[in-house]
Amino acid sequence: MKKKIKCAIIGLGYWGPKVLKSLTKNKQLDVKYAVDKDKNRFRIAKRIKNTLKTSTEINDVFNDKDIDAVFICTPATTHFKIVEKSILFKKHTFVEKPLCTRLTEVKKLFSLAEKKKITLMSGDQYIYHDGINKIKKILSKGQLGNILFINSERLNLGRVRNDVDVKLNFSTHDLSIILNILNYKKVKKVKNYDIKILQKNISDVSFINLEFKQKIYANIYVSWLYPEKIRKLVIVGSKKMLIYDDNLPGEILIANKSILPLHKNRSIRMDKEFINNFKYIKKKGKKINFKFKEPLTNEINHFYKCIINKKVKCLTGKKHNLAVLEIISKFKNY
Repeated sequence: MKKKIKCAIIGLGYWGPKVLKSLTKNKQLDVKYAVDKDKNRFRIAKRIKNTLKTSTEINDVFNDKDIDAVFICTPATTHFKIVEKSILFKKHTFVEKPLCTRLTEVKKLFSLAEKKKITLMSGDQYIYHDGINKIKKILSKGQLGNILFINSERLNLGRVRNDVDVKLNFSTHDLSIILNILNYKKVKKVKNYDIKILQKNISDVSFINLEFKQKIYANIYVSWLYPEKIRKLVIVGSKKMLIYDDNLPGEILIANKSILPLHKNRSIRMDKEFINNFKYIKKKGKKINFKFKEPLTNEINHFYKCIINKKVKCLTGKKHNLAVLEIISKFKNY
C-alpha cells in the first residue's frame, strides 16, 4: 500500500482553492491544514473540505510534525521567505510559479533543499500538460523538420496584479513551454520590450524575443490588457508547421506548409531579382487528437511520486527553474 502524505496549503487567494480541490481528490494526499491571513477565505476552504484545520499563522503548519508536505500559493514576492522556512522545517515543498522572482533566490533555495534532502518543486502546469507533451513527441520524431521559429501568445482581459508584472506572471508559462519542447537548449540572446499603462512600475504588455544557439528563434507576446482570451502556440519547421490553441484542448493541427528557396547561392541578397525564387508547399494538413487530463492533477501526482521515490526526476525542479529564471534575470528590473 502506498504511503499517504499529510499536507497543508498556505494561501487561499485566486489559485489556492483550485490547488486545494485537486489535493482533496488525490487519494495519496491527506490535506489537514489551510492557512491564510484573511479569515474570510476559510469559508471557501471549508466548503471544499469541512474538516480542515485553519490558521492565520504559517508557523502552526511548520511546527506540526505530522505535516510532511506544504503547498504554497501566496503572492510571488512572498515565496522566498516562506519556502526557505518550509525547507528549514524539512517539509517537502510545492510552490506555485514563479518559484521566486530572482535567480539568486532560486539557487539558494535548491541548495538548501539538497542539503536538507527534501523535494522542492514549482507548479508549472504546462510541463504536465498532455497537449504540450504530445507536441514534444511530435518534434522529437522530426515530423516538422528542423525547427526554425516559435511564436507564443498569451493574452487576456486581466487578471491584473500589483505584486508582479505581466512578464513574470504570464510569460513564465511560455518560457517553460518553449524550453521544455526544445529540451532546454541554450539561449544565446534575449530581447525584451515592455509597455506600462495601468500602473507606474508594472508592465501590462510585454514582447520577448529569444535566439537559441542552434539558430532557432522564438517570440513571446503577453498582455493582461486585451479584449480576447488568446493562448496560441505556432511552431514553424523546415518541412511542416504546427498550431496549438489552448482554448481548444484535445487537438493539434499539423499544417503541411513550407517555403523552400530555389536559388543555389543562399548568401545572395534577397532583393527584387530573387523575390520569386521560392517554392511554396501548401498541402492538406491533419488534426491530431489527444486525451486531455487536468494538468494540475498531473503535477500534484508527480510531486507525490518525487517525495516517495527519490529516483524520480522532478520535471520542474532545479534544472527547469534555473533555466527559466536565467532568462528572466536578463530582463529589465530583474
